[in-house]
Amino acid sequence: MNTLIIDKIRRLKGEPVKPISTEGIIILDDDQAENALNFELAKIDEFQRKVKEMSDQCD
Repeated sequence: MNTLIIDKIRRLKGEPVKPISTEGIIILDDDQAENALNFELAKIDEFQRKVKEMSDQCD
Protein backbone atom coordinates (compact mmCIF):
# COMPACT_ATOMS: atom_id res chain seq x y z
CA MET A 1 0.00 0.00 0.00
CA ASN A 2 2.85 2.38 0.79
CA THR A 3 4.23 1.95 -2.73
CA LEU A 4 0.85 2.97 -4.17
CA ILE A 5 0.90 6.18 -2.14
CA ILE A 6 4.52 6.90 -3.03
CA ASP A 7 3.82 6.30 -6.73
CA LYS A 8 0.76 8.59 -6.57
CA ILE A 9 2.82 11.38 -5.00
CA ARG A 10 5.51 10.94 -7.66
CA ARG A 11 2.91 11.15 -10.43
CA LEU A 12 1.45 14.32 -8.91
CA LYS A 13 4.94 15.83 -8.84
CA GLY A 14 5.52 14.76 -12.44
CA GLU A 15 8.34 12.42 -11.43
CA PRO A 16 8.79 9.05 -13.14
CA VAL A 17 7.34 5.93 -11.58
CA LYS A 18 8.03 2.31 -12.38
CA PRO A 19 5.76 0.97 -15.11
CA ILE A 20 2.94 -1.32 -14.05
CA SER A 21 2.34 -4.37 -16.22
CA THR A 22 -1.27 -4.98 -17.18
CA GLU A 23 -0.45 -8.15 -19.12
CA GLY A 24 -3.09 -10.77 -18.42
CA ILE A 25 -5.24 -8.26 -16.51
CA ILE A 26 -8.68 -7.21 -17.70
CA ILE A 27 -9.63 -3.61 -16.97
CA LEU A 28 -13.37 -3.36 -16.28
CA ASP A 29 -15.57 -0.39 -17.05
CA ASP A 30 -17.91 0.90 -14.33
CA ASP A 31 -20.86 -1.32 -15.29
CA GLN A 32 -18.71 -4.45 -15.49
CA ALA A 33 -17.08 -3.64 -12.15
CA GLU A 34 -20.46 -3.10 -10.50
CA ASN A 35 -21.78 -6.38 -11.91
CA ALA A 36 -18.68 -8.24 -10.72
CA LEU A 37 -19.01 -6.70 -7.25
CA ASN A 38 -22.69 -7.63 -7.03
CA PHE A 39 -21.87 -11.18 -8.13
CA GLU A 40 -19.20 -11.54 -5.43
CA LEU A 41 -21.49 -10.03 -2.78
CA ALA A 42 -24.24 -12.48 -3.75
CA LYS A 43 -21.79 -15.37 -3.29
CA ILE A 44 -20.84 -14.05 0.16
CA ASP A 45 -24.52 -13.70 1.13
CA GLU A 46 -25.21 -17.27 0.02
CA PHE A 47 -22.23 -18.54 2.01
CA GLN A 48 -23.40 -16.66 5.12
CA ARG A 49 -26.90 -18.15 4.74
CA LYS A 50 -25.44 -21.66 4.54
CA VAL A 51 -23.28 -21.06 7.63
CA LYS A 52 -26.32 -19.75 9.54
CA GLU A 53 -28.40 -22.76 8.48
CA MET A 54 -25.66 -25.13 9.62
CA SER A 55 -25.29 -23.36 12.96
CA ASP A 56 -29.08 -23.42 13.46
CA GLN A 57 -29.11 -27.18 12.85
CA CYS A 58 -26.40 -27.71 15.47
CA ASP A 59 -28.36 -25.83 18.15
